[in-house]
Amino acid sequence: MRKDNRGLSLVEIIIVITILAILAGAVTTGVSLATGRPADECAAKLQSAIQSSRLSAMGKVNVTLEIYMNDKGYIYVAETVETESENPTDPPVVRTTLTRIGDLGVSLEFTLTNGVTTTLQPNHANSLILSFDRSSGAFKPIAGYSDVYCKTITISRGNRVKELELTYVTGKVTLK
Repeated sequence: MRKDNRGLSLVEIIIVITILAILAGAVTTGVSLATGRPADECAAKLQSAIQSSRLSAMGKVNVTLEIYMNDKGYIYVAETVETESENPTDPPVVRTTLTRIGDLGVSLEFTLTNGVTTTLQPNHANSLILSFDRSSGAFKPIAGYSDVYCKTITISRGNRVKELELTYVTGKVTLK
């Protein structure tokens, strides 16, 4: 029996390198998709929460939506709804619903119409509070200002960036 110890041919080496390159590309693509998905989900959940709160505001006494980051780094939305009580002499009924919309590593920043851009920090350090006009559903000015509104909300994780554009006159929210 004769042994052939000539090694690998050039064609075999090229085939192995090509297969390794394809596998590396697939892994890189999969990782980038996995790291960007939380930003997509957070943006979609936030858009839904804002639209839902806007609709609720048109039939209630007062609706506010607070977007904040807790001390562990998760992004939450707290919707506070005041409705009139059945007895006119009783105070309004207040209900707050808390929903986690963003996972760890998701960052959220908002830009106001006065040009100030703020990034959410843990522990409610700089939350964004949105409120709505009861009659039209339009956004009300940011608390403490008479004519400053939230213009955009940018959500990102890794290289994935999503932007919500808020039209304060109509209350419309567009995901870009």
